[in-house]
Amino acid sequence: QDSNGWSAIFYAAARGDADIFNFLVKQKADINFMDQEKETLLMAAIDAKKSEIALIILKLKPNLELENLKGETALH
Repeated sequence: QDSNGWSAIFYAAARGDADIFNFLVKQKADINFMDQEKETLLMAAIDAKKSEIALIILKLKPNLELENLKGETALH
């Protein structure tokens, strides 16, 4: 993780890199990973307008009830 609490899978989600994202999932990366602000991978993908990654994440059935520090979920 970097100083913002971002891991490799978080960067892949935010940047829309499906190849790296899928590789990390196969390596058992945590699909419910949260950064220091409690943002999830799905939140990062949605915020970055990376719909392909968001759809991949949804197919993996993440916990949609996780809240960030503002009390928001990925589905608000």
